[in-house]
Amino acid sequence: MVYPKIRLCAFRLKSDLPPQEFFGLKFPDDAKQQIRRLTAKRDNKAIEQASLPVKSLNRALRLAPGLIYIGKLSPKPGEFWLYSPHQLPKKPLSAILSYWIDTEFPEEPSNKRKVGITAQERQLAMSYLSAEKLVWERREVSYTKQFTTYPNGTAKLSGSDFILLPHILAKELTKPGLKFEVDGEKLQFYRTIPSSGQGAELISWQPLNYTEDGQTYYYSIVLTVRMVQEPDLHYPRLDVKPSIRRWLSVNDSKLSKNHGSNACIRAQLNWGQALNPEQWTDYFLSCRMVLKKGVADWDENLAILLKKLDILSVTPQQLLANPSDALSGNPNIGIAYKEGMKPKHKVAKGLPTTNTHELLRQIADVLKDCWQPIDCQREKYQTDKQSSQFFDLKKPKKSFDEPIIRKKAESEKQFAVRKKRLLRKHETELNKCTKKKRESESDYQLRCQELLKKQESERLSWKPEPEETQADFKVRLEQFYQERRGEQATLRRAIRSSIGEHLTIWIWYINEENLVERLKAIQYCLGLPNAEPGSRDTILSCPYSFPEGLTVTICVDEVAGLAQRLDLSPEFKPKSTEREKAINKRRGEVADLVQHSQSKLRGKVGVWFELYDKKHWKFVERNNEGKENETKYKLAPWGDPKRAIRLGFADQGLVSQFITPKPKSYCQKAICSLIDLLRSLGVRMAPSDITLPHVDPDTPINEVGLWLVNRTSETSADAKPKTIPVIVKMSSRTAEITAIFPGLESWIPYDEALTRINKEGKGFTNDVKSKAKIRTFIQQTLNKKELRGKPTLLYCLAQNIRQQWTWLQDRQISVEGLSFAERDQPVFEKFPGLRVIRLRSGDETSEWFGMDGKSGFITGLFRNLDNDRVFFSLGNKSSTMSSIPNNLSRIEQPEKPWVHPSLVEITIGYYQDDDKDNLLDLAAIAHESRHGVLQYEDFLEVPRVLHYAKQMADYVLMLDDDYELSDD
Repeated sequence: MVYPKIRLCAFRLKSDLPPQEFFGLKFPDDAKQQIRRLTAKRDNKAIEQASLPVKSLNRALRLAPGLIYIGKLSPKPGEFWLYSPHQLPKKPLSAILSYWIDTEFPEEPSNKRKVGITAQERQLAMSYLSAEKLVWERREVSYTKQFTTYPNGTAKLSGSDFILLPHILAKELTKPGLKFEVDGEKLQFYRTIPSSGQGAELISWQPLNYTEDGQTYYYSIVLTVRMVQEPDLHYPRLDVKPSIRRWLSVNDSKLSKNHGSNACIRAQLNWGQALNPEQWTDYFLSCRMVLKKGVADWDENLAILLKKLDILSVTPQQLLANPSDALSGNPNIGIAYKEGMKPKHKVAKGLPTTNTHELLRQIADVLKDCWQPIDCQREKYQTDKQSSQFFDLKKPKKSFDEPIIRKKAESEKQFAVRKKRLLRKHETELNKCTKKKRESESDYQLRCQELLKKQESERLSWKPEPEETQADFKVRLEQFYQERRGEQATLRRAIRSSIGEHLTIWIWYINEENLVERLKAIQYCLGLPNAEPGSRDTILSCPYSFPEGLTVTICVDEVAGLAQRLDLSPEFKPKSTEREKAINKRRGEVADLVQHSQSKLRGKVGVWFELYDKKHWKFVERNNEGKENETKYKLAPWGDPKRAIRLGFADQGLVSQFITPKPKSYCQKAICSLIDLLRSLGVRMAPSDITLPHVDPDTPINEVGLWLVNRTSETSADAKPKTIPVIVKMSSRTAEITAIFPGLESWIPYDEALTRINKEGKGFTNDVKSKAKIRTFIQQTLNKKELRGKPTLLYCLAQNIRQQWTWLQDRQISVEGLSFAERDQPVFEKFPGLRVIRLRSGDETSEWFGMDGKSGFITGLFRNLDNDRVFFSLGNKSSTMSSIPNNLSRIEQPEKPWVHPSLVEITIGYYQDDDKDNLLDLAAIAHESRHGVLQYEDFLEVPRVLHYAKQMADYVLMLDDDYELSDD
């Protein structure tokens, strides 16, 4: 069903709010200097290189109810470190700060590389954080429905507004006694400090439950409230995002090796009356638990603080032994379930649209006096259809040898499911049967009666499908082979036009059986002539020549020693020099093997490498005798050789694609992996054939994606944070893909850019001068002859690059021109032919539901009528959700997964004068450009050219990041 309108899970002010009082606390400046000195001594660094260790402090402060936000120790002018609606007592806060100093600066550090800090030095630091040094400042704010705006029309807001407005809204939703209902279940929400970012987080309690095979599983609904600005919108948007949080429910549960969890504690402290003065019903404290030497424990010595504050005396091991009792204990304690924990939780992820709609309708009713929901209208557009970019080859149903299977007779259960689906279709048809303009009542009634008769006739004909006859199966099989031959020819033509006459696929394997499957995948996708199906020897009798002018060679080698761990001790995290040495050693081993094989490599070469995934390398499990032991292991992710192998091949000018030796659905996995290898080589199924308004249809259009590759101190080879801007260019008329980055003077083919970026790409740090150099690179690239004055669409993702190119920020982006100057000091420059389209996704876009009284999926473009140049793009229903009904309820069917199509915000940031009345056309091009790429049929997060730019990060030297916690 196509819905004309969607409602965002978001609100705006519709009337003035009464004055609001809050208190802010700044971290004492003298204390910062003293603690920085201690950090420099502990880490053996210069003072100017030392940063304040806030991680453990923030985790400790999450045990203090009454705080609504924990900010930076050095906030911007007019902002604070801590926010609270009341002046909180200073002594308990001093106790938390004392814990922090003792935890971060022990006399005998467990890390041998760190220097111990004496008790006298710690005491001196604490003297700067005494109760009299902690000064709460009272502030009063007033909010009206009319906001002042920046020159570009965006609502003007302070940093504190992003904290206080969500707090005001959240306070309304957590009033004592206020309950909501979802599918018959009563919910009451309680506050906690959000796990990341500004805003508010609310958790429903008591938990909901689902029982399967005698075991009960518990979960809650979470509301995350955040404020968002939109360019050119004169008011802020308060997003209310619902999600599911699952709680550990089975006795003797285990934390995963990959990450810990958060224990949410619903309790009042002994000093809670003072520290929780507003009496918000109750409040959830958050305490992180992790595995330490295989045993669950509180992180960062939080056990000491929990005992000191008289919050909790139970240990993590006791909680894991019986987590369901903890949920109903005193205090209530819920341990958040994360993927990888054992046993697996039977409640699936995601809150379906049906439940979201019901809940948000009640929230809107609670807030109706001061807030109103935000609706967006569907935009109808007519643009030239873009060429298909998806390799539409049906994957085998069972195996490569049996790509389709003969249909069995339909069972009664299968028939009942199909009948239910057909009845829903009939219901949709009746809903669509509405009276037309100028249609008489009698004609309308007659049309309805005819539809009812037609549906009744169809229902009478419904019956279980019989078994497919052998003759019908043969006809269908031949039709399948015919369609496959057509798709194979299409792919070969795409390869030929994208990369040239010769392609070599170089297979490296661990498992012999999987090797055969990968060879079959090549045969299945490309249609190798004269190759006997399933025969390794005949498939390897290369090269193969095709009528499309393409020649394919297949080479095979065993992985052997290349798949061994890097030569690094698992006992401790290596220094950057040690890490670099081990990586370079493996790169050298790859180089030697490539040199010995040069004679058999022709044309474009793609390396298809079988290697265990990163979970295999993350831990080393050993006992004292050096044998494997499941109960004792060491965290050693630095042993993973994947990056070193990829860069070793890149050093030799070869792109690579990895595949893991897992047996499940291997044939389908092999096809996807092979097609992704072709994507890395720069293969496109066809040019996009897009056209722009007021531009000659025969004029090529440049599609350009700008992406910032980020290397953090944890993931770069030299342990220094760096960023590399990359720009990828496609043409609407040719299959060519080129790229450029700092270090290159001109555009080069995409696959060549992948192999050269790590060696030749110039990285920048995060200081002011480096940010200016990144902007200069963008400016100079846009002025190169390939783009200057030519019709060009430039795509970029706000979250990725706005800190470096501040013109892309909500308050800065302007149709007057592009600015590459410092923030708040714009110098606008005109660029003839250029259009800049900024995208935004994830936490900064709203959830939504269809506004027809029912829930459903709707693909298309939508717009808030208060904003002319911001649109919302909705993709189609994911292929993984094809069997899930749109009216699914989490309460009714907790075990069913739910993935809601995400809104992607499209801002037409800069355009030409002729485009003023055609902004919808530009948004439509961006929307359609998200649809499909070579190996992926569903909508992408970003347009395909930006997707290609994003993938270049795989070839910049990074080690795998430590796993971070995230909500379901």
